[in-house]
Amino acid sequence: MVPNQTILIVDDTKTNIDILLELLKDYDVIPALDGQTALNILKEEHIELILLDIMMPHMDGFEICKKIKENKLTKDIPIMFITAKTDELSIQMAFEVGGVDYITKPFNTKELLARVQTQLRLQRNKTELIETKKHIAITELIHNIAHQWRQPLSAISTCASGMKLNKELGTLNDGIFYDSCDLIINETMRLSSTIEEFRKLINDTSPKALFKVKESIEKNYDILFSNLLAGDAHIELSLDIDHDTKIRGTASALIQSLLYILNNANDALFESGNEFKLVLFKVYKNDQSLFIDITDNGTGIDTNIQNKIFEPYSTTKHQSHGKGLGLYVVYKTVTEMFNGKVSGENLAFEYKKQPQNGANFHIEIPLSPEL
Repeated sequence: MVPNQTILIVDDTKTNIDILLELLKDYDVIPALDGQTALNILKEEHIELILLDIMMPHMDGFEICKKIKENKLTKDIPIMFITAKTDELSIQMAFEVGGVDYITKPFNTKELLARVQTQLRLQRNKTELIETKKHIAITELIHNIAHQWRQPLSAISTCASGMKLNKELGTLNDGIFYDSCDLIINETMRLSSTIEEFRKLINDTSPKALFKVKESIEKNYDILFSNLLAGDAHIELSLDIDHDTKIRGTASALIQSLLYILNNANDALFESGNEFKLVLFKVYKNDQSLFIDITDNGTGIDTNIQNKIFEPYSTTKHQSHGKGLGLYVVYKTVTEMFNGKVSGENLAFEYKKQPQNGANFHIEIPLSPEL
């Protein structure tokens, strides 16, 4: 059992509630004798599972479930129906309105406990995955901030050291002083601008909407490609973005997924030791779908894990580089946010008539029927 998990029981019969309170005594349990009380509780308490009766006065279990699922703040709470109704129509209706399980009274106590534990475990795993996605996004963004800040900080440091040296030598004239101050101010503004760009990206809670892919990539160009374009990276970047196609989803979610794949490619290129390092970034479409290909000539994907790279805790990187959840988050984002597909494979290809080998990640996102 995981501590501090809270269950809401909704049943108009106090005897039924007392039985469940005793059975679930190891959990935090909140009872409600009617639907409106349950809905009020949900406004105030963090609930991780709801046990819901069907036959109640004023508002039956089906109506309560619908109201819970219509609220964006409560729609993801799993609801288990516990009822004396055994007819097929009730069972069908329970799942249609959003229930995750259906238990008939009288119930087997061991079976009920097992089902409750399963739903709470799934809910906790889902919560942990959401937190993991946030952590990965922040980690990748910080990684890119470090690269973007390296050059401005170096310029500021060099400029300040030069001013100090000129002062010590007695050669700090007004021209050098004001030029140095202007450079420091400009580079500081550049650092501030970078932070603002990343802040907007990480704090984006926009609902799904139509957005232009090319426009989003260009807007986040520095965030996406700073690692590859750093002065010491020596990576050739080839961009081929067909046209500004619109897709439905959240732009920040797509950018964060692309960022992870690009940083993965960056790591693979440096691990390869190749003198010539290459990343191809291509966006194109047909009548049904938008496609994004990210190809590198790095180390490729280990054939032993090629079929598992999108599973949680599988990783294409050395263990010291992470826990292998990044590509899993990419998979969940593409499939759930955009109803698309993502794949990764080793690829032999030509670039400027020279043979290359590496990894290719292919994203397919269906175009919105609204277009």
